[in-house]
Amino acid sequence: MESGKIPDNKITATSELSAAKNGRLNYTSGSSWCARPSDANPYLQIDLQTLYIICAVSTQGNSQADHWVKNYTLQFSNDGTTWMVYREGGKIKAFQGNIDRASEVKHVLYESVEAYYLRILPIAYYGAVCMRTEVFGVERKPVNFALGKVTLQSSTYNNTQLDVSGVSEKAVDGNSDTEFRNGSCAHTQSSSSSWWRVDLGSDKVPVSDIFIINRFSTVPDVMARSKNYNITLGNNPVVVNNAQCRGLYSFVNFKASAVCFINPLITGRYVGISTVRKKALNLCEVEIYLRDNLAFGKQTDQSSVSCGGVSSRAVDGISNTDYSANSCTYTGREYNPWWRVDLGQVEPVSEIYLVNQENQGFYRQNNFEIRVGTVFNSRGIANPRCGDSQSYSLPRGKGVSFFCRPVLFGRYVTIRSLRTDREHFTLCEVEVYSERRACQMQAIGVASSDTLPNASFSASTERTNLEAFKGRLNAFRGWSPSRNDRPDDYLQIDLQYEFLICAVATQGRSTFDDWTTEYKLKLSLDGSTFVTYKEDNVDKTFSGNSGRHDIVKHNLRDVRARFIRFQPVKFVRNKALRVEVYGVLVSRVPSKAPSELILSAISSTSITASWQLPPAYSRHGIIAGFKLFYKKKRFIGSIHVKTINDGRTFLGVINGLDKYTEYEFQVLAFTSHGDGPKSSVVVERTMEDGEKLDCFWLDMNEGAVMYLTVYI
Repeated sequence: MESGKIPDNKITATSELSAAKNGRLNYTSGSSWCARPSDANPYLQIDLQTLYIICAVSTQGNSQADHWVKNYTLQFSNDGTTWMVYREGGKIKAFQGNIDRASEVKHVLYESVEAYYLRILPIAYYGAVCMRTEVFGVERKPVNFALGKVTLQSSTYNNTQLDVSGVSEKAVDGNSDTEFRNGSCAHTQSSSSSWWRVDLGSDKVPVSDIFIINRFSTVPDVMARSKNYNITLGNNPVVVNNAQCRGLYSFVNFKASAVCFINPLITGRYVGISTVRKKALNLCEVEIYLRDNLAFGKQTDQSSVSCGGVSSRAVDGISNTDYSANSCTYTGREYNPWWRVDLGQVEPVSEIYLVNQENQGFYRQNNFEIRVGTVFNSRGIANPRCGDSQSYSLPRGKGVSFFCRPVLFGRYVTIRSLRTDREHFTLCEVEVYSERRACQMQAIGVASSDTLPNASFSASTERTNLEAFKGRLNAFRGWSPSRNDRPDDYLQIDLQYEFLICAVATQGRSTFDDWTTEYKLKLSLDGSTFVTYKEDNVDKTFSGNSGRHDIVKHNLRDVRARFIRFQPVKFVRNKALRVEVYGVLVSRVPSKAPSELILSAISSTSITASWQLPPAYSRHGIIAGFKLFYKKKRFIGSIHVKTINDGRTFLGVINGLDKYTEYEFQVLAFTSHGDGPKSSVVVERTMEDGEKLDCFWLDMNEGAVMYLTVYI
């Protein structure tokens, strides 16, 4: 909204005292959107233009007058006709709005919302129904870069009987019908090895995923055409001469993406698909998804330049690791050399991909930090550090991704050497990725030991040298259970926080012909109760790999979890897996308060409080501790806080209270990233002061006791 990406005509309202298009966050050139006073049921509607996973909403009042919305609800729709009300815990959620003109109030949506359209419906207001807003989220599906592009293939098969021609452009027509007779599949002849290519229009296109839909059939000969083909990427129109994405791919009667992995990652103009032997090639649809590199071609700088290694070489789209190829940077020999890219605007940076040189100086990149922020200074040290590690290193001649958890908002990305000696610093390529990417393109970082430690991995069993933590995508070897005869074998990953999971990818064992051909997924929020992933109310069995190195990626529907299990169903030789998970972080802090807050006075000056963890679905990470708030009932003044820095302690004792006085208590849970909401207020009174005296007397035959005097 604020950036103007959503056009004015896509912002509408039930009525307009001032224009709906003025309802953008931080709009100050006039009145914000205001509904007419006669509008009894006003709303502001936003057409997002594509399917989004909506994660949060922010609101402001009218910058020109004391008018704002105090409470509102949300509705969402996929067609602009049928609307659903946003709920949490099964109840319609009423959001707290604003209390003044200017302040921004942001609410995270803790229930999954996927929508093309969003409505904000004011309930209560001050002065007038006026609002400015922003919507936060990610696209559900990435843009298909191949759609309508120029294609070519080795030959064309024409079925005169069906009057259908399998011309190459049918694989990029946007029609994914898998029946050849319906006229939407490319089809080569079988007289020789076959190939198909798409021209992406320019060099240096950062291709990531190739989503392939083959012809579906139960005929063995037709099924064989979907097996064992190469995928290539490069600038040579003769696609068999371009670099090959690792592995051979076989998508037989299922739809999935091939992740093009070449280390280091490369760019190219032509994506090619070719058979490895004499046979026809059927492609009903091919979609190309990009890496969305924010750093490409941006302005750069570094501490100094030596031997012509200017800073711009790291964002030229060429990842050649040989310094003599003139595509790597090179600083002078100095203390703490640095390199920086200006992204042009503030971005939510989630991942930085760096490529090291293959030459003898590779060791110089063995101790550095990454900083991201809005402060422009040479060394970048005023900006926050990316990730939890104090320093990073790069392997020789390879590329590695580093993940910022939490995401860092910044315009400047700085890589700075932490070596204590005077030394050069070299980078052959830098790619920067944003949290704005489509959900299925955002790797959580299972493949990175800097992001998820080895302790986050576990398994039902494991073979020697094939432990659970080796089940990372592109890792050496992989995970394999100790035996093959147990159907409940699994590889489990603790993602540390709750994620909206949009996709998963798998590989086989890197050192032997062991791979999983089919698997199921189980998911959990608390690590104890696991639910099998279903589609259309049926347990989903995913098609896996056809070799050691092919990376097969499947999209998921609306799943939230902190723990994920990969459960092999079928396999070649031995069960084996290497995996990655893709998605967006739901929240870093609890969305619900601890439950069952119980108070008990234990003396005239002390009260004990106990509680239970928040519901599992609302924890969103590791509970680091609790905060216990207390004050005298009806007391207007500061609130006392006791912090318990232990997520496994559910008890707190408050001493030093006034005797026989009522106190109000609340409790919240917190993670390392912040506080969750407070619980409801519970009241308890301290005991009276002095010794306790028990009095007894005998029943009287007649009359009643009117009063009793006790002498001490």
